[in-house]
Amino acid sequence: MIIGTSSFPYANKFNTNFEDAIEDAQKDGFSALEVHTVFHNLQSLRKTFKLSSNENLYFSVHAKYFENNISSLNPYMRESSLLQIKDDIIFAEEIKSKIVTVHPGEYRPGYEEDSYELLNQSLKLLIPFALKHHTVLSLENMDGTGTKLFSNYNDIRRILDLHPDLRITLDFAHLAMTNQDFLLFLNEFQDRIVHFHISGYIPDKPHPSVSLLESHMNYEPYLEKIKDWDKIVVIENEKRDLALKSKTALETVFS
Repeated sequence: MIIGTSSFPYANKFNTNFEDAIEDAQKDGFSALEVHTVFHNLQSLRKTFKLSSNENLYFSVHAKYFENNISSLNPYMRESSLLQIKDDIIFAEEIKSKIVTVHPGEYRPGYEEDSYELLNQSLKLLIPFALKHHTVLSLENMDGTGTKLFSNYNDIRRILDLHPDLRITLDFAHLAMTNQDFLLFLNEFQDRIVHFHISGYIPDKPHPSVSLLESHMNYEPYLEKIKDWDKIVVIENEKRDLALKSKTALETVFS
């Protein structure tokens, strides 16, 4: 298992210091970096990656999700979201990222099934577009809060069944928040999981602010199961010190 970090612990307020983020993540001993493109002008990102020495770092891309919704009933919102994610896919190809993680969007109360139909329509456009650009589209399981789609096993199963080329980024904290069976997901979706997100879990506390050392959920049995998988597990802590604590916890299990 390759241990990576989100770019967020290394980012400034508007996520514009990618050259420093790459350098600092490498200094901290991470082997992979998930690049969050949120807030960012991709032209400056492209310039950063051309200037940076990053041949020893694996990259994945987390597509924009703030103010984006590929399942929106508003056609203008949905079209804008699709265009931005397509741009992120092209950027992923340029930096040789094999994975683009995407959020499934949210539904308007009373219109959940309508939003799932729009999600399916969006995936029919995005999945072949990603494959054309030599990367795979990976949908992240959500945390079940608010009106987020793709949060429970049954909905995740039916979407994956409809889209054979779709992959999943499995978020451990989101599984904990939705009180789901970790082994069910790891066993049922082993051939569809291409990426992991991980952070600690404490009820009623934002999971990016919880390191694995502080977590009330013991992930060790599930980490033991996947430690020999040839995948990247990305630590999703919001602060650098928390990410390093989580890195220590993962290294202990994976050693």
